[in-house]
Parts: sequence; C-alpha cells; structure tokens
Amino acid sequence: MGMYTELLLTVRLKKETPRQVINILEQMLYNKKSLHGLSSHLLFKTSRWEWMFSGSSYYFNSILKSLIEYDDITHSYFLSVNFNIKNYGNEIELFIDWIMPFVAAYPGEFLGYSRYEEATEPTLIYKGE
Repeated sequence: MGMYTELLLTVRLKKETPRQVINILEQMLYNKKSLHGLSSHLLFKTSRWEWMFSGSSYYFNSILKSLIEYDDITHSYFLSVNFNIKNYGNEIELFIDWIMPFVAAYPGEFLGYSRYEEATEPTLIYKGE
C-alpha cells in the first residue's frame, strides 16, 4: 500500500525564472491547463506530477496549502508548497531537482523539509552549491 511523504518548501524564485516555469507551477497549483512547452525533466515523465501539490492524508498534522505569489517589491515570485503523497515515483525528489535551479537562495540556505511517514526525523532541504 505504501507510506506517505510530506514536503514543506518555501522559496523565492529568481527574477529571471522563465515564464514557462511559472506556468507549470500555476498548472500544478491551480489546475490551469497549459501543457504546451513542458520541460523534458524526468518529473514530467511521472504519472502524478500534475496533481502532486494537492496530495494529502491524515498522517501529518498540518494544514496543506500551496501557492505562488508575485511580490512587487522584490519583482519575483514566492512559492510555498505543503503536501504529502505516496512518493512511488520519487516525485518529491524530482520536483526539488527541477525547481532548484530557479531558487534564489545562497548556498546552504534552509528551504524546507521532507518527512517520511514512519521517520522520526525530517530530511532538511538546503540550497546546494
């Protein structure tokens, strides 16, 4: 049957993030249908990438909410995701790999965590080099 994995990630996207990336995130968040121009990244080869942000269970004590907002002061988008899914296709790891090049953060900056249902400690997520 499988176990759930939770992801909580809050990031600011680089100002030069391509509009295609924002469109894909909006599709994932708000079910906007704009499948043209998808990245060739492995994330988009999984069968559940489109709805993973809306995944939820009762195994984690959190209010699941994901959103993207444009900030007029920084002239950039902020992305906040909190969901949990049965991570059969490594969708969570693939999502992190796909989004990380667009994240505006310094190396080593804390961005969030993932937590497996039976784990006693979360896996912390930091910006790489």
